[in-house]
Amino acid sequence: MKQKLVALAAMAVATPAVLAQTSVQVYGLLDAGVSQVTGLAGGTRTFLASGIMEGSRLGFKGNEDLGGGYRAIFTMEHRLEVDTADLFQRATPLWNVPIYPSDVVNVPVKTAVKVFCLGELKNPGALEFDPSDRITLLAAIAKAGGLTDRASRGSIRIKRHGENGQDVELKADYKRIVRGKDRDVVLQADDVIVVKESLF
Repeated sequence: MKQKLVALAAMAVATPAVLAQTSVQVYGLLDAGVSQVTGLAGGTRTFLASGIMEGSRLGFKGNEDLGGGYRAIFTMEHRLEVDTADLFQRATPLWNVPIYPSDVVNVPVKTAVKVFCLGELKNPGALEFDPSDRITLLAAIAKAGGLTDRASRGSIRIKRHGENGQDVELKADYKRIVRGKDRDVVLQADDVIVVKESLF
């Protein structure tokens, strides 16, 4: 028992020194909004939903000086699903967070996601999608009116600005995607779809 108490005391003494060299930031995002579904047999349904734009999450990030010129950098993030009934109907304290003076509440503007189509499409140009939409290559082609008769269906190129700042190019086979042999390509904001003219 004495040995255990001594060890705990030593840890307690050492803890402030470690914390003094550590920087931790706690951050989070609470994402909930109003959804409306039309065309149902019972009419239009309006309800509150979780994860409308980016999804709710809680995270910790920081760094710690390990000594000797070494530094540990860490990021831990966990996704949360907001129980909208708890938040808006029962006002459960877990989600109904108190607001204090000088707090900043940020309600992001819902902006359209744009992708661009060039080449052999019936209506090439900029296409706008709702942020909650699942934006895919087939969806973009359909919104652009479909491919022309001269379009090369075997090799469609998707140009994308990569996270490292460099442009990357993806290739997709339209015919294989339509037949279910390849997965539809999920697009990102500002992707450029290039459909060339077929040589045959």
